[in-house]
Amino acid sequence: THDFRTTGTKTVTITAGGNPTPSASVTVTVKDFSLLGSLSISGKAVSDYNLYLTPAFSPTTTSYTLIQGSSHAMSNFTITINAAAAESGHAAVSGAGSNWNNGSGIRQITVTPDAGYGAARTYTINGL
Repeated sequence: THDFRTTGTKTVTITAGGNPTPSASVTVTVKDFSLLGSLSISGKAVSDYNLYLTPAFSPTTTSYTLIQGSSHAMSNFTITINAAAAESGHAAVSGAGSNWNNGSGIRQITVTPDAGYGAARTYTINGL
C-alpha cells in the first residue's frame, strides 16, 4: 500500500495471478497542490517607496516581510497582493488580489492556497 497524500515519486508494482506470475511497475509522481508559484506586491507605492518582500520568493518559504528601500517619508498607501498557485487550476488562493492599506492597522496579510484535500499552506507577509 502507498500513501498518496504525501508528495514525491511512488513506484507501484501490480501483480496478477498465474504461472509465471506477471507483474508491472508504474511510477507515479504526487504533487503538492498547496504551494504558491508566485507571490508579489504591486501598486504605485511599490515604486514610490521602493517596497519589496524579503526574502526573495520561494514556494517553500512561507514567511515574508514588507521592506521600504527608500528613505522617503511614507504616507498612507495601498498595495495589491499578487499570488498564484504553483499548479494552476488545482488550488484556490485566498488573499490573492486583495488590497492592503498601511493605515488600516493590519500588520499581517495571509495568502492561502488550498487544494481542497486538507493540505492548505499559509503564507504570511508582515507589514511595516
